[in-house]
Amino acid sequence: MPDKTSEILKVENLSKGFEGHTALENVSFSVREGEIVGIIGRSGAGKTTLLRCLNGAEVPDSGSVLVEGQDLNELKEKDLLALRQRIGLVFQGFNLLQSRTVTGNISLALEILGVHKKERPHRIQKLIKLVGLEGHELKYPAQLSGGQKQRVGIARALAGSPAILLCDEATSALDPEATASILALLEKINREVGVTIILITHEMDVIRRLAHRVLVLDQGAIAEDISTEALARGQARHALTKSFINDDPVSLPDHVLPLMTNGATPGTVAVLRLGSSRGDLSSALLADLYRIFGVTAVILQADIHGKSPERRDTLVLSLSCNHEQAIQWLSQNVEEVEVIGYASSDL
Repeated sequence: MPDKTSEILKVENLSKGFEGHTALENVSFSVREGEIVGIIGRSGAGKTTLLRCLNGAEVPDSGSVLVEGQDLNELKEKDLLALRQRIGLVFQGFNLLQSRTVTGNISLALEILGVHKKERPHRIQKLIKLVGLEGHELKYPAQLSGGQKQRVGIARALAGSPAILLCDEATSALDPEATASILALLEKINREVGVTIILITHEMDVIRRLAHRVLVLDQGAIAEDISTEALARGQARHALTKSFINDDPVSLPDHVLPLMTNGATPGTVAVLRLGSSRGDLSSALLADLYRIFGVTAVILQADIHGKSPERRDTLVLSLSCNHEQAIQWLSQNVEEVEVIGYASSDL
């Protein structure tokens, strides 16, 4: 971890509620410059609300968020907009303009920031090199893989030279190979550029592989704040943290396991794990998948409990074909979607 001691972000007694529901309650923590911090929690724990408070998109009911010593809640609109440029955002769904090339999508961020037209080509090329997209400058999003799209998203988030990079479930819709490459890229950016990174995720494996520290969010409160080194030594104290660590890998039928691979190869299709506590993993979801995209699904494993905040429903399924738009659609309509590997299309 970078040897930095100054606080770049400080959250003090942050609380936020919506229509009688408490989303965050007295949340306090700080992040040091150059640190990579993971924030993990089950669905409904308050992760999205916290992220929106961290970048000034949501005003808390009480408490404060200080970025580089400035309280977001006390700034005038012009100063708040300037400070928010110091915070880059990487989204789960990429949020790219389909009508613009890689260069065009990155250029849009620079246009919004007011970067002079003559300066943009140099800045764009520098960002493209940083995220490893040389040779893809003139491609449109439809011509890119999921991992490449996320690289464009990261380049766009870095366009304003932010001090903090907020990553909102940035790898949850990617296959294992793409996930590994994006995590390696984020580590490189942290190491070479010195950007502080905050990861919002529900995947403990992402935390283990990248973060220096993890905050466990439970029902709007910080249940545990622990370094990943201490986590690896088995020093977690809270039951929720232990449950994340001890979550069993997906149990697949014996005839499927020998056919699984980490990367897509000819004749293989994506195997997805869907998770939800809303009771919405139903036949209607799979019917919509077929109606909209013509993609059928084979259910390999099902663990259904109905609508319950304590227990999540889980479906493991394989798709009839590798359809990236279908996977993105699932990511937008299901709480948790993870590509766990690839298997023969003959399943």
